[in-house]
Amino acid sequence: MISDDKLVERAEAVVRDCGPLGEARTQASRAMEAAAGGPRVFKNWLAYQQGRKDDRFWKSPCGRDTLGQRLAKEIEKLVKDCSSDELQRAMLRFVGFFRRALVGWEYLPKDGGGS
Repeated sequence: MISDDKLVERAEAVVRDCGPLGEARTQASRAMEAAAGGPRVFKNWLAYQQGRKDDRFWKSPCGRDTLGQRLAKEIEKLVKDCSSDELQRAMLRFVGFFRRALVGWEYLPKDGGGS
C-alpha cells in the first residue's frame, strides 16, 4: 500500500515542476470528479481537456510534459504501485493532494522536503 506521505510527495513534485497555475481550484475540483471514475476514465478526461481549444490549464508546461500528460503518467505509476483494491483510494487521495498543493503553491517547501 502506498502511503499518504508518498502521495503528497508525488503531488507536490508535480506542482513544483509546473509552477503557479491559474484556475487551480476549479480545474482541480473537476479532476477529483473525473478521478472517481478510475484510471481509464481519468486519463480519457485529461486527454479531452488537453484537446479543448480554449483550455490552457491542462496544457501548461510541467517539466518535459504538459500538466495533463504529467498527471496521466503519475496515474500510470499508481496503477503499477497499487493493488486493484487500493488503486481507487490512492488515485482520489493523490488528486486531492495535488489540488491542495496547487492552491498552496507559494507555501510549499521549495526543496521538496517536508516535516
